[in-house]
Amino acid sequence: AKDDRVVKTLPRPTDNVLQSALLFDSRGMPSHELLRNHFMKEGRIDIAAAKRIVTEARKVLEKEPNILEITAPAIIVGDIHGQFY
Repeated sequence: AKDDRVVKTLPRPTDNVLQSALLFDSRGMPSHELLRNHFMKEGRIDIAAAKRIVTEARKVLEKEPNILEITAPAIIVGDIHGQFY
């Protein structure tokens, strides 16, 4: 319902789910501007798009020398700042 938001002046989240076909260009690269704007509207992306982003990010990160291999037990601390819904 339109009145279920606690802050009535805050726009409702977008209803459309961003599909892979719209997110990725012909080179297979995601549009970070499109994705950022969609997330700022509390939008969601389809599962295939999310998996593709994670898979591609993993490929990049695996090549980076700053990935640390550690042995258990270990405590990892971090946060995402809450900027995505």
